[in-house]
Amino acid sequence: MDGGSAATWRMEAGASGGVPGASFGEAPLPARSLDPGMGVAVARRTVFRPRDAECFGRVADRVAAGNIALLGPEQGAAAATERARLRNAIATGALITSGRHLQHGDEEQPLRNMEVFTNCATAIASFAKFYLLLNGSGVGRAYDDDLIAVDWAYAPMLLLYISPTHPDYPRDHAGLRRFGTELGLLPWDARSPLPEAQANEVRAFLSR
Repeated sequence: MDGGSAATWRMEAGASGGVPGASFGEAPLPARSLDPGMGVAVARRTVFRPRDAECFGRVADRVAAGNIALLGPEQGAAAATERARLRNAIATGALITSGRHLQHGDEEQPLRNMEVFTNCATAIASFAKFYLLLNGSGVGRAYDDDLIAVDWAYAPMLLLYISPTHPDYPRDHAGLRRFGTELGLLPWDARSPLPEAQANEVRAFLSR
């Protein structure tokens, strides 16, 4: 499933609300039963591992462990609490993870390549977002600090280049205005035709 996200929340000191998911508790809850027929068949084919023993609760155990592991090795009591609550949210079906998380999620998740967890732009691995966009994936997800654990200091530096011989290279004032507004170099209500000063600003950007 693509739309759900088994997001781990930030647990820095002072984060609003403390550790999330209190309503799920820490004691393991009974796992939701799979629908007979198609539900069981899909789980047997793509989700269950031998160690799961066809128990969705055990699937939730390892998926929650994998998500919390993304926060790094230095984890305290808050992480253990969140892991238990996250496990219960997944096991009861209250939190719907992506199918790939159910299939691949476990304690080794931080060491796995990201592609096995990300099948669309709404997947939880925000660090893969730029990669997904470059590969034609759609857009749309929350970047709120309260919803995701990601260090944006690792975001790539993007250098854009368009060859002067390319058909889309802006040459006249209309092209410079369109290019400048789409890249945020000019305000959306920039005059047309462009004043020469603004046109030169866009030309200077193109020549970098």
